[in-house]
Amino acid sequence: MFVWGGFNFVYTGGRYSYVDSDGDGEGDASDCAPAHPSVFSVPAITGLRVAADTVIVLWDSGGGPGAGGSIIYDALRGSLAELPAGNRPAEACLASRITTTTLTDPTVPGYGDGLWYLVRGTNICGAGPYGCRATDRRFSAQHVHD
Repeated sequence: MFVWGGFNFVYTGGRYSYVDSDGDGEGDASDCAPAHPSVFSVPAITGLRVAADTVIVLWDSGGGPGAGGSIIYDALRGSLAELPAGNRPAEACLASRITTTTLTDPTVPGYGDGLWYLVRGTNICGAGPYGCRATDRRFSAQHVHD
């Protein structure tokens, strides 16, 4: 037998069948929450921006297809002078385990400097990435947060 497709098939004694226990359209083999009908992946945060008042940081929820609606967020901040991010003196955890998609940061960067922000979402599948490097690999700033 030849099976072709992007689905998850399970060998069942001579036949292959697609198994999706929660009916969310993602097969159990690649579903991180096979018993939860609205979640099958970690959240991916997009739309990170600073409001015109330069004090409010906001982002899109990351609750797209498969991420569900119960997402908590962690936010990091650092100095542009210390890029790339990762284990630098000015890096700080701004917020941990918040449920809103905004936060206030009254920090004013030094003359000739600026600030960067990273946000990740966490759902029942686990923590999503803080973003991606130019090489398209997940960026992990776990050591800053933990």
